[in-house]
Amino acid sequence: MADKSITKVNSFHAPRGHGGQKYLASGIHVSMRFWEREKPTEAKPKTSRDYETVGFVIEGKAELHIENQLVLLEKGDSWVVPKGANHAYKIIETFTAVEATSPPAESTRKRRVRALGGQGFRLRPKLSASADHGKGFVGQARRAAVVD
Repeated sequence: MADKSITKVNSFHAPRGHGGQKYLASGIHVSMRFWEREKPTEAKPKTSRDYETVGFVIEGKAELHIENQLVLLEKGDSWVVPKGANHAYKIIETFTAVEATSPPAESTRKRRVRALGGQGFRLRPKLSASADHGKGFVGQARRAAVVD
């Protein structure tokens, strides 16, 4: 049976990763994360990941150093970092971007978003439509936290 649940995560209350990223909605095969107003930095050490990343720049500028190439990322640009590619980012101007990873980056680091009550919102189809005036969904308020 296919998963028919809907997940909503409010970025104001999203769990943060070690690099400052906020973990947003996550499905079985893809997840989102948000880099908000990251300050200029020197390039971090190159790394490779066991997931593919696609991203979109909302504001600011950064350099993506990938496989001996330099890619300038500016407002409105999107990019791809293939699975296993050696890469590093250098933030040039305060930077805001959203990324999607597949498979979910959190899963590859054995991190899970756990519901604790109050922050995210997950809608599930319900059996009876009478209690919610025929809308057909039950809302469950949830707070997300990163668990190692």
